[in-house]
Amino acid sequence: MPGAVGGPSNRTIQALAVLGLGPADAEDAALIRRAYRDLALKLHPDKQANLPDAERDGALDRFKRITVAYRLLLDGDTGGAPVGVDAADA
Repeated sequence: MPGAVGGPSNRTIQALAVLGLGPADAEDAALIRRAYRDLALKLHPDKQANLPDAERDGALDRFKRITVAYRLLLDGDTGGAPVGVDAADA
């Protein structure tokens, strides 16, 4: 069972990766908030208004993924959404 020996679960590791963080950052709430804030400012839909539709849709998908990852890491809830993609895609 992943994460049962005291380390972060696979889902937590995925969520950290979405925010560009590593497993060692799982307990650092301030770092998680900062990483989310930086990515959210970059990917927020209001900042993507001038992009072509396909790029804007991709940015919106990445924005949704970082939001789900952030909620999982700080609240333990994703609202049933998959965590998914790496921050390198952001």
